Amino acid sequence: MFDWGCLLGRIANFKDSLVEAILLVKTCLTTFWFWVPVIFAAYMWAQLGIMFYIHPLALVIVPSVLIIYALIQEDRRFKAQYGLDKSQSIDTGKKLLSEVDMKRLVNEYNTMLKKDKESQDAKN
Repeated sequence: MFDWGCLLGRIANFKDSLVEAILLVKTCLTTFWFWVPVIFAAYMWAQLGIMFYIHPLALVIVPSVLIIYALIQEDRRFKAQYGLDKSQSIDTGKKLLSEVDMKRLVNEYNTMLKKDKESQDAKN
């Protein structure tokens, strides 16, 4: 006859062993230190791929092209935002005031300061 008790014992042992194995795998996969060598190996493989499959000049040329394109787009956006056309300039280095105008403005500022000082003195 067939011994059902032995079979049930083996099934219980297998179940316990399976639960232990699953807990061990879960413990390994959820720890930080398990993933450190895995991530490092992936990083090393990525570096090797970059070294052999990407030309070194591409690492210089592609960002340069992107920067130039971004500057051109910024210039276009700036001109569109402020309504500038070809005849107008966005140069801020132009002389906006002549020397005479500057002297006049400085004199006006000094007289304004004197009046303000006199009004402060009058209050005190």
